[in-house]
Amino acid sequence: MHKHGHTTPSDLPRPILPGRADWLELYDFAWELARRHVTEQPGLAAPCFMDEGFDPEKVWQWDTCFMALFCRYAHDLYPGIESLDNFYAAQKADGYIAMSHVLATGEDSYPLPWGRINPPLLSWVEWEYFQVTGDTARLARVLPPLLRYDEWVEKNRRREDGSYWFADCGSSGMDNSPRTARHDHHGAETGFIDLAAQQALSALSLARLAAAAGQTALAGSCRQQHRERAAYLNANLWNRRHQFYYDRHTDGNFVNCKTAASFWPLLAEAAPPEQAAALAAHLENPQEFNRPNPVPSLAYDECNYRDDGGYWLGGVWAPTNYMIVNGLRKNGRRALARRIAVRYLDLLYRVWKNCEPHTLWECYAPELDAPAINEHGRRCRPDFVGWTGLGPIAMLLEDILGLEIDYPNRVITWHSEILEPHGVDNLRFGPHRVSLRASARRHAGEMPELTVNAPCPLELRFVPAAALTKP
Repeated sequence: MHKHGHTTPSDLPRPILPGRADWLELYDFAWELARRHVTEQPGLAAPCFMDEGFDPEKVWQWDTCFMALFCRYAHDLYPGIESLDNFYAAQKADGYIAMSHVLATGEDSYPLPWGRINPPLLSWVEWEYFQVTGDTARLARVLPPLLRYDEWVEKNRRREDGSYWFADCGSSGMDNSPRTARHDHHGAETGFIDLAAQQALSALSLARLAAAAGQTALAGSCRQQHRERAAYLNANLWNRRHQFYYDRHTDGNFVNCKTAASFWPLLAEAAPPEQAAALAAHLENPQEFNRPNPVPSLAYDECNYRDDGGYWLGGVWAPTNYMIVNGLRKNGRRALARRIAVRYLDLLYRVWKNCEPHTLWECYAPELDAPAINEHGRRCRPDFVGWTGLGPIAMLLEDILGLEIDYPNRVITWHSEILEPHGVDNLRFGPHRVSLRASARRHAGEMPELTVNAPCPLELRFVPAAALTKP
């Protein structure tokens, strides 16, 4: 049972970071804001769920996915993953799951035959949740709807030429991005790089979920699908001249518009080493994505870029930032991921302290310490923990402290370059709570003394920064 009405800071994971009281203050605020977004609606499959705060009448699929990713660190207190059950309950017989549904009725906001999907991230989120909880009962229950949804996307959002399409740019989540027309209902004959990569990620996640469920043949089939989907995007959506992934029109021409969507292949583990290195270089280029506040959703050298963000015309967004730092880590570039996370957390804190109201925002300006201006010329939404909680919570634990939890194998891997004494209390490890401590050390390559307090068997693998293979 979720004790959302009685959550206190002492119930939560407690990072120990001497000298960073600012981040810890923001961390506590993010959890408190999330608590205010726990909502109850009788009649739903999961009547207690996380409401992102975007639209009081609807819930949105990809917002909910990202909320579950930080809620998993207090999964006994916040109904993050349970919120996805409302989408599974609304799944149609053919596998379709709409990007949004109406709270009062449970009906799809965008019913078939037109239909609109959000980025298909459900399988990835379920895998990440399983790593922390080891909830095998849930695993068996969610695999069938996840497989049906993956099949629906393949059958209904993939053209004969192999390209993937969203109904419009808004369906991709990047509403007013200049990638393509927003409201043409047919994807503007564009092959979307993000959807291609997200389907590769879906196949990879399904393979891992199936293997964990003991379904060896299914796991093998899904891994083959991952290889095939990755091969498609590398053969068709990689621009060798620009060393960048792009959307591509069905006439064969690239949509030469550099956006954050092009980094999804990193997370999907679909980018070969050369492509991963090139993408990292784009992230470090001040004329493209290495701006004062990382990472802008549109490159600085694009003609539509706006200093104030203009929503997806350069706005700094938690979902794309989280995707990028995760993708960098998957490709052995933890140092760059951490640098981005540090700068992003500093931005969130500065805006929280200096801008009224003092809260978390839907997105941020890439050049200013301010919330982004949206597509209508107004400030974006305040009190938005729908995904912005990823920074103060998930990125703090994963990129700053460097924790990687694998409860099914009873392993925690700890990547750290912090020299001061540091650690975490109340870290969720399956049904348990554990505490980890690392002593002070003289340099980041030195092994500290480690202290583990756990009520269960646990292997702790501490990886000092000197072991990181790439800058």
